[in-house]
Amino acid sequence: MLDLPNFLSSKVRQKVFRLYFSQTNRRYYLRELERLLDEPVGNIRRELLRWSNAGLYPREKVGNLTYYSLNTLFPLYEE
Repeated sequence: MLDLPNFLSSKVRQKVFRLYFSQTNRRYYLRELERLLDEPVGNIRRELLRWSNAGLYPREKVGNLTYYSLNTLFPLYEE
């Protein structure tokens, strides 16, 4: 079981999770997330890379943009 208070201690992580878990079929690129979440792109990128490596946010490169989407098969998704 996941320790949610510690897991969601980061404000940026909370915003990213809220956005992706409310729109599970969407994919976003970093600058788009920066505008939507009103957070610095570096902080967003750090969270996405951390969870992308874990398998929660798969990356897809399209031209010069890297899109991140939610992996609905990830075990956390069901919680």
